[in-house]
Amino acid sequence: MAHIRKINFKQILEQEVLVLEDEEDEIGKVMPVEEWFEQSIDALGTAPLQFTVNSQAYIKKMKARLRGIAIPMVIAIVLLMFGVLVVPALTQNQHAMDHFMISLSYILALTGIFTILCVVLGWVPYKKARDNTPEKITVYDDRIVFDGKSFKFCNINQIKMTIPNVVGGKIVGRTITITENNLPKTYVLGDGTDNLPARPRRKENVKIFENYDRLFYLLEDIFAVRAAKGNGVSLFVPMS
Repeated sequence: MAHIRKINFKQILEQEVLVLEDEEDEIGKVMPVEEWFEQSIDALGTAPLQFTVNSQAYIKKMKARLRGIAIPMVIAIVLLMFGVLVVPALTQNQHAMDHFMISLSYILALTGIFTILCVVLGWVPYKKARDNTPEKITVYDDRIVFDGKSFKFCNINQIKMTIPNVVGGKIVGRTITITENNLPKTYVLGDGTDNLPARPRRKENVKIFENYDRLFYLLEDIFAVRAAKGNGVSLFVPMS
């Protein structure tokens, strides 16, 4: 797929585009698409593009999700424990008391399953959001900066990034993984709910990263140009 994208992009670069100098009079000049792309990317050196991520809102969202998973599970375990430990003693149910250890072992097994589900579905996404969601992303002509961490394009082995629109309407988490000097670093950039229409008085509809698609296509273009100019194969890998 990377090879096909590289061929398609080379064909695009071989075309020409009309660059307007005066939009009202439609006065401009025709130049190769490749030259236009290069000028646009070079301009990032003096006028970089900065993207803002509502990291605190996303962390709160993942924390609420963790609570939504953990609280019902804790309540279920407490009710089961109450039924096994307290009710038989109060009702003098000899049969339940005789099978106390068997019932307790089932509850402990269920507690273990609930704990694993809570960690996988709640705690892990929350921790990733808390530790790896940047507030600002700045793209220059030769590097990308996440808060204070800078990655030079010439040192990047690969970039993997979730595509903006996932087929089938699934809501998936958006991430970008940058491998620099063979060391991967993953950043969490919200999820696909940003594409859904906002509903009034619904906190979960707060936009996390509205310009995610602009960042995706900007990086895709930058690395396609670099590949077309002979700086190795395309290192940008879209993920679904």
